[in-house]
Amino acid sequence: MRVHWPQSPVVASIATLTLLLAACAPAASPAPAPAAPAAPAAAPTPTPAILRPVPIAPTPAPAAAPATPTPSSAARRGGVLVAYTTDLGRTLDPAQESSAVNQPVFTSAFNRLTRIDASRLPRERVLIGDLAESWEAKAGGTEWTFKLRNGVAWSDGKPFSSADVKATLDRIMKPSGGIQPTFTSVLKVISSVDAPDARTVVIKTSKPAPWLGEVLMQPPASIVPAHIVAADQKALENKPVGTGAFVFKDWRKGVSVEWTRNDNYWNKPYPYLDGVKWVEIKEASTQFAAFRTGRVHFTGFATRGLEVSETRTLKKEMPDAHVSEYSSTSIWILWMNNKSGPFKDLRVRQAVARAVNQKEVIDIALEGAGFQSDYSGDISLAWALPKAEQDKIAAIRGPSDKDIAEAKALMKDAGYGNGLAVNWLLADRPVYASRYAVLSDQLNKIGIKTTAKTAAYPSEYVPALRDGKFDISDSAAVAAMYDPSALLDPWMKGGLENRSGFDDARIAELFDKQGSITDPVERKKLMDQAQLRLWEQAPSVPISIAKYYLALRPEVQGWTHPGVLRDNYMMETIWFKQ
Repeated sequence: MRVHWPQSPVVASIATLTLLLAACAPAASPAPAPAAPAAPAAAPTPTPAILRPVPIAPTPAPAAAPATPTPSSAARRGGVLVAYTTDLGRTLDPAQESSAVNQPVFTSAFNRLTRIDASRLPRERVLIGDLAESWEAKAGGTEWTFKLRNGVAWSDGKPFSSADVKATLDRIMKPSGGIQPTFTSVLKVISSVDAPDARTVVIKTSKPAPWLGEVLMQPPASIVPAHIVAADQKALENKPVGTGAFVFKDWRKGVSVEWTRNDNYWNKPYPYLDGVKWVEIKEASTQFAAFRTGRVHFTGFATRGLEVSETRTLKKEMPDAHVSEYSSTSIWILWMNNKSGPFKDLRVRQAVARAVNQKEVIDIALEGAGFQSDYSGDISLAWALPKAEQDKIAAIRGPSDKDIAEAKALMKDAGYGNGLAVNWLLADRPVYASRYAVLSDQLNKIGIKTTAKTAAYPSEYVPALRDGKFDISDSAAVAAMYDPSALLDPWMKGGLENRSGFDDARIAELFDKQGSITDPVERKKLMDQAQLRLWEQAPSVPISIAKYYLALRPEVQGWTHPGVLRDNYMMETIWFKQ
């Protein structure tokens, strides 16, 4: 059953529009520079139940900049936090890393123009300044002026300025020197970036971009030093230089990445820790054992935080541990290769769409850790299809006998009346295996036999999926924001997350049209049309919106659980109770 929360799509969108119009008004006096998140409390605030987030409404400047924090009398300096991840990744250059598993490894070494106010998480998502102390939008949301804070330096001692922001965005939009930024398609709306003085950046867009502030808070938009990348575009891959709370110390590939405290960090009084160490642990059982015995203090994010069963164990064995569940802009998708093999045939894809049962996958494979979804993957429901339309979709309401009969007829018409054998690209992680077991059984009911081809995640699996070296597979697509311009990206030609290789002129037309207007009601209509077209073409099939779990040991204090993936990767406020 799809759970509906008290959030009207139109209300949420109108809130966004209202604040966009405010951004077009004459600029107010610059707001005070938002300082660090509020002083740490005695312990991270637990999240009793997952919250369905409201999309961030862009503001012309941080509306209520947090007051300068007063350090908690309980906060202690010192200690090295150890966190685990399944894979440390292949680069420490934030522009080139798209995996939510790998991004936390380096995010605290950098800053972005904006950030989510961690002191108000997880119940509120409020956008404030990071390296920008204020901003305003003009010309209907096509010209954004950011005022930068003074007194910020790079970890090598060089001063930070607007030239660094311009170099960062230019580098993403027009990559050179052999780098592969992940946000090139996301930021293609930017037409120019200018730095009229050391503390001012002016960004112009080719069409209204009310979501720009939310995109610029994401890890791939981390600001990098112009003086480093000008000499070598790949210099940050192995030895990053940032403005963040921690400074690079050492990377033992396949083992660990270590960071030390930045004593010159601009956001005083942080950080409290002497350092942070991320360790690579491949096996889920070994990860959990390391946490339970105290060898690590902080679990990983996203697909390898904790399983539902592990959270139950912790609640019994370690009741003082800070266990949290959080949502994301991630949607699990059953990808079919539209460019080669049997899934080029529309009839085969339509048959699969009739056979998939989302609720069964969530209940059995995910132990309830997920939400049913249409193609929007929008947990806020602002851009989701109306319930009346969702009730017509077999994958969401559950396939009937009629749906299965129609699927078999489509397979026969496509020439596969005697069955179809395909290879399934399978990541070597437990949650992938669990989903595969259920989904492969569902496809078997319409004559599709699958053979699992296991690949190491993410080192082997991600490149194979990205390069189209598969018949069928399932993985998450992560949108940069709760907006159609990002939510539809997995089905757009050239989209960062377009794993199926799908390209449809009608959907492209609807995508471009919704992105050129600001009326939320009209945008919603276009989004609905695009989604209905997607269900008709079935390039892939949505499985669920992801729900994730993470935990901190009882001695870890001062960190706020995110509520939404990527809202709080920063570790500057963490301290040890003992």
